[in-house]
Amino acid sequence: MLRVTNLGNGRQVDVRVTDRGPYGRGKIIDLSYAAAKKIGLVAQGVGMVEVEVIDDSKPQFPLKMKEKVGLPEIDLEQMPVQYRLTEDWKPKKSAPKIHKKRPKGDTANHENKK
Repeated sequence: MLRVTNLGNGRQVDVRVTDRGPYGRGKIIDLSYAAAKKIGLVAQGVGMVEVEVIDDSKPQFPLKMKEKVGLPEIDLEQMPVQYRLTEDWKPKKSAPKIHKKRPKGDTANHENKK
């Protein structure tokens, strides 16, 4: 846990660290919208702050469950519904493309631009 103090107005907020950012030049901490609002930094977006450690305990990551929880077994042989690929899901066969050749000198679709 950290205590962040806005040096412009003296307001403080206690925050929990959730990542290692920011990676921007000259920035030391990114705050959530709620934390920034509490210390008056929302309107300006950035500001001068003081950061102090208030709880130095190590976080328990990754979280471990006390009990082992297994997945339920499913008997697929006893399933009352059968699934099959419907006609709508099958890929459609496309008609073969036919290319017609134009006779030499045919300029019906082409205009000469000068």
